[in-house]
Amino acid sequence: MTKRHQKPEWPERPKVGHHILPRPQYRPAFYIASTSTLIAIFLACLPALFGTSHYDATLSVLTATLISIIWYTYFTYQAVHKRPLWLMDFGFSLSGVQMSWSFQNQQYGYTAFVFDVTFETINGLETLPDVVGASPGDAMILDPGSAFHCNVDISEIKAKLPAMKPEIVVTFDVRWRDDTGERGQRKKTWVIDTATNSMTRLYTQKQIDLARARILTPT
Repeated sequence: MTKRHQKPEWPERPKVGHHILPRPQYRPAFYIASTSTLIAIFLACLPALFGTSHYDATLSVLTATLISIIWYTYFTYQAVHKRPLWLMDFGFSLSGVQMSWSFQNQQYGYTAFVFDVTFETINGLETLPDVVGASPGDAMILDPGSAFHCNVDISEIKAKLPAMKPEIVVTFDVRWRDDTGERGQRKKTWVIDTATNSMTRLYTQKQIDLARARILTPT
């Protein structure tokens, strides 16, 4: 049977400024806003530093307004360029008896992830065939924007299926942790009809339950 991995050994990466700096995708804008703020304060204080002027209320208000505009722009940028809903997305394809899938890191920072796959047929939970390119349960790291691909041969599972029940319920369970320590999980379920080499995505729990009842119940 497919193993369940409750506590994966997550790889560690240095987190410089992890508790102070914003997410990596916002840091260039953060640096620009911070530098602009310091420059505005310096220019406002410059006359007083050289003794050529005293406190100017109008200049202070203008400086405060400028700083407000700078940070309003920064936070607007954050809102417009918010991170994707899912840090990890994954696709699935079938070609004959070769099943393949890929994981895409949609973040600007690195993401560590663990995936697990289950195969359910009329015969019960099937042993996971050898996966080319990955080991389910092992935590792996994806760099920003990169993808990870792996595939598996399901010919042995297909050979054991009766003609009246040729379907396989395949469930992918992906868990991840990004470089700020946030975690997430996503599942996707498909039904593979090995007789026609077709696949159908199941979107709701009701669809999954109905498919399991139809496929896994002996006739």
